[in-house]
Amino acid sequence: MKGFRPRTDAGSETRLRELPVRAAGAHAWKQAYRRLVVIISILGAIFVGAGFGLAKSGLVGIGIGVFGLVVLTLLERWVGGGWLDALPWITGYRGERTVSDLLAMLAPFGYKVIHGIPYTDDHGTHNIDHTVVGPSGIYAV
Repeated sequence: MKGFRPRTDAGSETRLRELPVRAAGAHAWKQAYRRLVVIISILGAIFVGAGFGLAKSGLVGIGIGVFGLVVLTLLERWVGGGWLDALPWITGYRGERTVSDLLAMLAPFGYKVIHGIPYTDDHGTHNIDHTVVGPSGIYAV
């Protein structure tokens, strides 16, 4: 079209800057951290109980330790089928960081990468891991 110019809207750039800035993988790391804290707390309680039991009688301490580990294992399997497993969240964190590093290579070409844009729908609160905004359009990764 003759005389066609793309519309420039100063407000759109302002709104883009107002989005929350998050590090790639922040949500995954937070979830992994929560699970690790719970596991370490439970293990700490087991070892303290076993230590007191060992001080009284060796067999009681061993029994408390074994019982605590059995309870921890059953709890981990019973609550949501592996809710305490932090490994998938750590793997997700590493994957998001890798993708973030690769997308950062687009910056010299005029692209901006935004990580972890939150949104809410009927199913709960979620986030878009990576959004790329540039000369050729907007992409959700």
